[in-house]
Amino acid sequence: MAESAEPVELSLTVIVATFNRSAVLRQTLEAMCGVDCSGLDVTYVVVDNNSSDDTAPVIDSFSERLPLTHLFQPVQGKSNALNLALETVPLGEVVVFTDDDVFPERDWLQAVAASLRSHPEYSVFGGRIVIRWPEGVLPPAWALENGFLLGAVWGEHDEGPETAPYPAHRHPSGGNWWFRRSVLDTGITFRADLGAGDLTMGEEGVFALALAERGFPSLYYPAACVGHLGLDCYFDLGVLKGRMIRLGRGFVHLRGLPDPAYYAAHPNRWRVRRLVSIVRFRLLSAFAWLVRDEVRRVRTYVDAWLWGAYHGESLQLSLRREKEGPDAGGV
Repeated sequence: MAESAEPVELSLTVIVATFNRSAVLRQTLEAMCGVDCSGLDVTYVVVDNNSSDDTAPVIDSFSERLPLTHLFQPVQGKSNALNLALETVPLGEVVVFTDDDVFPERDWLQAVAASLRSHPEYSVFGGRIVIRWPEGVLPPAWALENGFLLGAVWGEHDEGPETAPYPAHRHPSGGNWWFRRSVLDTGITFRADLGAGDLTMGEEGVFALALAERGFPSLYYPAACVGHLGLDCYFDLGVLKGRMIRLGRGFVHLRGLPDPAYYAAHPNRWRVRRLVSIVRFRLLSAFAWLVRDEVRRVRTYVDAWLWGAYHGESLQLSLRREKEGPDAGGV
């Protein structure tokens, strides 16, 4: 008599959005093939966000090795890609988000399942992410000694060795987080104005914080761990500057406008203050090169572009609100 199939405890849908990174996507999907899915009903959804390289054939080449659904989203923007998956694919009991440049541990999804069993009071979870530098790459000291950059640029997400609720204004990282499908009953989706065009940062954070506001706080669960490719292109300060600008603009949608009480009482004076801040940070970015210590010099430089962009986006958002109404921009 044939043995009965192993009982399935939980169904999971793993969603990956990708754009023009077929080589690293191939490595990620290869790593997914090695993940232990015993006792789990796992499906993978890879959304090609209008790639112009050979992303499509790379995805299809794994169709016989993974239970994989290949979607195509022609509208640019990660939020659009993720929303397409949420809206069109039959989802498991658990929805897992990760990136196209991660290397999950073998027990990754087993740990995800364990988090749900051991913490039924939570519906949103975030896992640990460690940086995996390419072979032969030696990161500069200014990168290794700046915890903010390690997270914001190279994807590190380490809240410590213990499982614990996320503190206020902290949230899971988009490279390794998951939630019970039931949270979608609130009607929440990713904001299409984030994760597209010049403003490419913040869509996952805004989504997680919106869930918290709807009564779904997040739990950090470090046992579910993935590696994240540490791209050496960001050692170039010109490339790094562009990321800081995008991140600073996204901060407005995560943190809100600076000094909101003053903005409400004196909007025009508030705008003058933003202009002054923009000029101040622009000057600071120039004077940063006078700092002798390299670690401090780069820290000053990136902080100047980050916060200058934050004040610049705040100013633009206030002008849109004046023209379109108080709900413009979604903050």
